[in-house]
Amino acid sequence: MNRNIVLGISLILVCTLVVLSSAVAQASMLQFTDIEIKVDNEREVGIDLFGGTIDVKPESTLELKVSLENKFTSQDALTEIRSTEITATLEEIDDGDDLDWKSESFDLKAGRQKIIKQTVRVPLIVNQNRPFRLLLEAEGRDRNGTTYTDRLDYNIHIEKDAHDVRIIEAAADPAQVDCATKSNVAIVVINAGESEEKDVNIVASNMLLGTLFNETFDLSDDVRDADNEFKTHYTIPAGSLPSGKHDVFVRLNYNDNKKSDERVTSVTVTPCATTAPSSAVSKTAMETMPVTATSEQEQQPPSSQAGEKAGAAMPAEEPSAFEEPREQTFQKSQSVILEGNSYAPAILSKSTVSRTPAGRSSTARVSNLLKHDSLWMIFFIVGDVILVVSACVVFAWARRPRSR
Repeated sequence: MNRNIVLGISLILVCTLVVLSSAVAQASMLQFTDIEIKVDNEREVGIDLFGGTIDVKPESTLELKVSLENKFTSQDALTEIRSTEITATLEEIDDGDDLDWKSESFDLKAGRQKIIKQTVRVPLIVNQNRPFRLLLEAEGRDRNGTTYTDRLDYNIHIEKDAHDVRIIEAAADPAQVDCATKSNVAIVVINAGESEEKDVNIVASNMLLGTLFNETFDLSDDVRDADNEFKTHYTIPAGSLPSGKHDVFVRLNYNDNKKSDERVTSVTVTPCATTAPSSAVSKTAMETMPVTATSEQEQQPPSSQAGEKAGAAMPAEEPSAFEEPREQTFQKSQSVILEGNSYAPAILSKSTVSRTPAGRSSTARVSNLLKHDSLWMIFFIVGDVILVVSACVVFAWARRPRSR
């Protein structure tokens, strides 16, 4: 009984070793053969294929250059590793979430290697009080679907400056307005350094409006604290700026005014669109519209002016009971136009308003017709005269005495 138990345990161990050795053999067919890392354009030393520690700062850029090789030696279709990808992961560095970057997929034949370049970026808001990890993983499959992998593991150490306060946002919303629209200038400041900051001062100003706001505040050094950042905004009232582009200057001072940060944003103001006058004019608006009266000399012909000079001493003629005064007639005709014609002009000027009585206008129309037809009458008279003269000449010629 004990012998059977020992044999069973031995078989299990042997099978486990076979599986593990097979997995190791498969994984070893796809290997990283070299790596180079630059942090902010400076090469990182002390790292290799077996790991190491990388020192970075908030918003540091890591440039990765790795070589990956297919370790198969036979040129068989089964030895080609296909759909190979390399993934770079910064674990839990983005407020507890991973940041991943993945290369394009490629195929790798037996005995060949490929150099891959990848850029990763450290977030600005990052906790320096805990370590992070950078993982590089390669994965591919052969024709039969067997998976091959390799992995590199590095420690990430966050180094912060003692004093590092930044304006991460300074923007006008909306950035383009008309004369009747307001705009908001939003400002966001964070503490990316390792020290708590006291008496941080921020000032926003404009050439025409002067100082928009001037505030002083404190910032915590813990990125998990709500006081690690400061937010404010200023509303530019509608119509406070003329048309054109206007810059808003934002300046930040901290660490006893030894350090600063600056941003510039702009607001573009466009002219308000002019409203076209309505085609229909209200009666009230037209009645209150001032009308410039035309002088009698402008309305009457020269002959009537002479008559007026000759009879200047005569009293003015009283209007009859059946005839309305000219002013009343004009107002009445004006109201009729307003009530009966919705397309009345918006402005009544001296050139468009006639104060001539109806009888005079009829006489003027007859006179115009006579003037128009007088030319034809002259042609007919001249023709008749020519005919009469011709007839007389022919008659006289026919009656002349004939010589024998």
